[in-house]
Amino acid sequence: MYPSIKMPWLYEGASISLYFMAIAVGFGCAGLLMWRHASHHDVDRDQFTDFLIWMLIMGVLGSRVMHVLVDGFLMDYVHLCIDPMQLPGRALQSLSACDSNLQCLKAQQAGQDIGAICNPQDGLCYPQHDCLRWLKFWAGGLTVYGALIAAVTFAYFWIKRTTWGFARMADLGAPGIFFGVAVGRLGCLA
Repeated sequence: MYPSIKMPWLYEGASISLYFMAIAVGFGCAGLLMWRHASHHDVDRDQFTDFLIWMLIMGVLGSRVMHVLVDGFLMDYVHLCIDPMQLPGRALQSLSACDSNLQCLKAQQAGQDIGAICNPQDGLCYPQHDCLRWLKFWAGGLTVYGALIAAVTFAYFWIKRTTWGFARMADLGAPGIFFGVAVGRLGCLA
């Protein structure tokens, strides 16, 4: 589905999508760059750290909501919660039809992204029932426009509440934002 990085040291079978990893690295580097220059723009670093944390939360939340609602996957998430058999099934790589869930589980543990439930009637594997899948942003499915809308909206209200001013924050944020977007786009390329 998405290129990912295997992380067995986190827990067995864990992986994080490469796009999410690139976004995280881009945000971290951009935040560090802006944080280092905050004092040059008369911005308190502690307040700015709080601002960055909230920007991260709002950006991830906005990008995930936009993915679910706009990217065309809403009904997939609904079917995943109500009846996973309505989603497209996937065949085993061995080209033999499955006849038990154990075959699908073994194929999934071997690295195939096919699902863990076998439907013996059509011999295909289907994903497990998962009503919270739409929340699992680390498994892929983030839309940059949702992050932009949520983060800019949040930043507007945060900056309005402080004495920072828009011009000062634009000067402080511009280099970091461009750097962060460039690193994040490398994740899209992958």
